[in-house]
Amino acid sequence: MTKSFTQILGCRFPIVQGPMLWLTDATFVAAVSNAGALGVLGFNAGQTEPTKSLTEILERTKNEIRKVKTLTDNPFGLNLALAPDPDKDPFTGPTIDLMIEEQVPVAVVVGPVIPHWFNKLKVMVSRSSIAR
Repeated sequence: MTKSFTQILGCRFPIVQGPMLWLTDATFVAAVSNAGALGVLGFNAGQTEPTKSLTEILERTKNEIRKVKTLTDNPFGLNLALAPDPDKDPFTGPTIDLMIEEQVPVAVVVGPVIPHWFNKLKVMVSRSSIAR
């Protein structure tokens, strides 16, 4: 079975918008997705003030994800930077859990292939309509 990039991701054009860290927000990502490409929320999307609080970062991310969903029915993604050692990475696991909980259809992954993280991402893929 062969599927094209656009068939797999459910977008019109084979273009992925760069996550651009905190410069992305729900409005920007939804506009990209509505235009037919894949919009991607970056790390700390929508952040206006820096924080080191994991709880605050996840809450901001959740809010941006929910805003994107109100602005588009098209697929979008969330950027993940995978740390090599899952035991020393307090951020990735909770972010993947949030992606699963909020049913974010696409993960844009930066970093090494770490089986621990990819096994968690497989749960997300198995629940996604894109995987079908």
